[in-house]
Amino acid sequence: MAKRKRKKRHKKTFKSKNFFEKAKRFLLSPKKAFKAERKTRLGETFKYGLIGLAILGILTGIIYLAFPLQAIPFAGPTLFLMLLVLTVIFGFIIFVIGGLWLHLWAYIFGARKGPEQTMKAYFYAKTPTFFLGWLPLISFIGAIWSVILEVIGLKQLQNMSTGRAAGAVIIAIIIPMIIFIILIFWVLNLAATTMGTIPSGMFNLPT
Repeated sequence: MAKRKRKKRHKKTFKSKNFFEKAKRFLLSPKKAFKAERKTRLGETFKYGLIGLAILGILTGIIYLAFPLQAIPFAGPTLFLMLLVLTVIFGFIIFVIGGLWLHLWAYIFGARKGPEQTMKAYFYAKTPTFFLGWLPLISFIGAIWSVILEVIGLKQLQNMSTGRAAGAVIIAIIIPMIIFIILIFWVLNLAATTMGTIPSGMFNLPT
């Protein structure tokens, strides 16, 4: 009985409403962290995501303040505020769309716990991005880390096998990448075709 009480007490204390404490648990003990969020309301998850995006926006703004770009005429506090607002607003919209897109494939692979659980897995999995996404080269590590956390999150919150969770995450990433690559080639081909139809002497300056 004493052991059971200790386990229950541990489950209660493991969940935290403090953003940084929760983020630390997702980074260091993701399996337990996701388990603790099974009954969390989606509003709490959205709040966590908004705080994380605000931190990412602030850190990104600091980088631009420290290393201003001469091409941007309004660099300074104005740019800092713009980056913060745009990161939070557009980041949240992208996260919601990304979570729904991931749930489509998670459902195909057997997820039956509802889109809320997938959305929670997606939002909490972005924790490494919140802290590393502002760094030019290290942000790639944060992105890979987030993908791994998505797999763990789906496994814990949707009761999926590792293989099914990984399959859903990988396909959800690969398909947009393929579409993006096709669009790039299409735009480049269109630009090359357009430039080819312009008379060669059209842009020659008079001497």
